[in-house]
Amino acid sequence: MEEHTYDTVVDFSVAPLSNFVGNASCGEVSFLIGQCCRNGSISTGPATQDFWTSCTINLTNLYAVSPTATNNSPKYGNNPIIFTCCNRPYRYNQESINSLEHDSVSYSLVPGLRENTGVPVLYSSPFSEKYPVSSFCFGGRIDCKPNPNANPPQGFFMDTSTGDLVFTPVNCTEVAVLAIEVTEYRQTPTGSWVWIGKSRGDIEIAMRNDCVSNNPPEIIGQRKIFACPGDSICYSYTIKDSAVAGRQLNPDTVSVKWNQSISGATFKVKDPKSREKEAVFCWKIPSDIKGKSYSFTITAEDQVCPLKNITIAGVNVYLCDRLAAVKKPQLQSLRIYPQPCTAGQPLNGLKRGVSWEMYDLSGRKLCAGQSDDLLAPSKPGVYLLRSDSASAIIEVIP
Repeated sequence: MEEHTYDTVVDFSVAPLSNFVGNASCGEVSFLIGQCCRNGSISTGPATQDFWTSCTINLTNLYAVSPTATNNSPKYGNNPIIFTCCNRPYRYNQESINSLEHDSVSYSLVPGLRENTGVPVLYSSPFSEKYPVSSFCFGGRIDCKPNPNANPPQGFFMDTSTGDLVFTPVNCTEVAVLAIEVTEYRQTPTGSWVWIGKSRGDIEIAMRNDCVSNNPPEIIGQRKIFACPGDSICYSYTIKDSAVAGRQLNPDTVSVKWNQSISGATFKVKDPKSREKEAVFCWKIPSDIKGKSYSFTITAEDQVCPLKNITIAGVNVYLCDRLAAVKKPQLQSLRIYPQPCTAGQPLNGLKRGVSWEMYDLSGRKLCAGQSDDLLAPSKPGVYLLRSDSASAIIEVIP
């Protein structure tokens, strides 16, 4: 494997690129890089097709946030080539780090590209961008509804908020391609959320059939944390690794680490000598902290040869606005009402006659109204509430 880094400077204050600034009809600018050709060993369709990948900045939305706003794309902490063992559950995260602006991000599976005009690669049936590998499903299919919590995991699963991938590969000679797009969102002065950037990670997955019978480590703990500036939080994470019954005499000893992407936070292992591990993440959140979304990854691995089992899990920390109506959103239990939003019980603390909007965490607007008829969405989950003067993250629980 080789890594190549290319540098250039693009100045949007100088013609002709300055024409993009303030141009509502052409405010999205994409940067692409490509070459010939993809690996000839790829077995899911895109073999020898040209390789292209891209990132996009939305200048119109960025300058709607602020005329002096800047943006940095997330950095990827893990290599874009994966070797994984056949018939063994695999849990992976590409470790997208947005440590400068701490924008809210979402993840999606998208087609790989073979032309600079956005033409997708050609997949062989039944493969697609949503089902890029032969994952375990009952009945021999690969497109079953994913269940990451099954034993073993079923289907091909992606968590759109953390970027976690979970699947059990079943074709021991397969080489596949998947592409992940990260979209960044930021809040405008009016309180609405707009996307300001998109970047792609194009990943090749190669299955191996020379692995011993072994279970990968399992990371157990909270993946989505809700807090406010000024809070002190601590969350425990347990790393389990069970022996394969009848095939493994000695259970594995595991190690665990985090990527240290949140400044001022700590991640400490309680007993480094224990076979399985328990670690505690703690953070005294500054009261003047900037940004609404912070994230980190946890990596656990065993010592199996010839290929270690590695499990990577993402954790998101969502921060509320201290001026919001709900001071402790993670403790707030809201009554459930059917959608769409109609007359009902107002949220405690929100002033009468104030206009509000409700969004999901991807930035999709769900409903709007006045404080006198504010309702919780019908489905349990986490939502973003915005009014003229404040915002809050609220959790709707059964």
